[in-house]
Amino acid sequence: YRPKEKDEHMVACDTLMSELNLHMKELDRFRIEQEQEARRIKTGVDYSWLMESQTKTYEIPQMEKLELEDLCYKVCGSECTQII
Repeated sequence: YRPKEKDEHMVACDTLMSELNLHMKELDRFRIEQEQEARRIKTGVDYSWLMESQTKTYEIPQMEKLELEDLCYKVCGSECTQII
């Protein structure tokens, strides 16, 4: 059994949403590093290794995510590189 191939728009949508996810994770990591550095400068001590819980990262609200997916689905595969 061979799964149905994705159409061009679905591939473009997946690519754009993956790219957005990647950039959001990078921004979250950068924000956390900046906060830790500011805390280190303020206190003069680095206690980050004691932290147990992961700081909350930003997630796109479900309705906005669905709207973004709908917009991304309208993109042709050849337009992905221009958008990215």
